[in-house]
Amino acid sequence: MSLHWIGNSFYYCCGTKSHVEGDTIKWSWIGWSIVNVFWLLLFIPSSVFVWTREVDGAGAVQTPEIKLLSFLVVLLVFRSLSSFK
Repeated sequence: MSLHWIGNSFYYCCGTKSHVEGDTIKWSWIGWSIVNVFWLLLFIPSSVFVWTREVDGAGAVQTPEIKLLSFLVVLLVFRSLSSFK
């Protein structure tokens, strides 16, 4: 059997994907999913905490506008951390 490059994958002449190539792709997707679940499990509680608190650490009352601004800051932090390479 000969190995051929078609698109983004290696295929044998019979048309089935290489066993090694398929395992590598499978594990990379599993790892990607685990990392995303980790970030989601950190993001959700921090967002709920920011949105449900009435008074912040400095004693200032949290209005809906300030809560939204705080939520956007948390969102930007998680966005920058999740794209960190």
